[in-house]
Amino acid sequence: MCEPYEYTNYKHNKNKYSYPIAIEGISWNKQSLEEYMIEVCKFQTKHKIPNNKILVGEFGCFRKQKGIEKYF
Repeated sequence: MCEPYEYTNYKHNKNKYSYPIAIEGISWNKQSLEEYMIEVCKFQTKHKIPNNKILVGEFGCFRKQKGIEKYF
């Protein structure tokens, strides 16, 4: 999960954005990131999968993006 890509990707961001941000009218903050991931929680609940069986395989951002400490 590397959303919003315009922020997390260095080549697209080029220091234009800092977290929290709004891109093309869409706000990205703690609440919107939680909402983005809610489908994982729904799937987990539906199939009775315990927390220790959910793998977050990739979650990232370019290490020098402004506001990364809040994003993570």
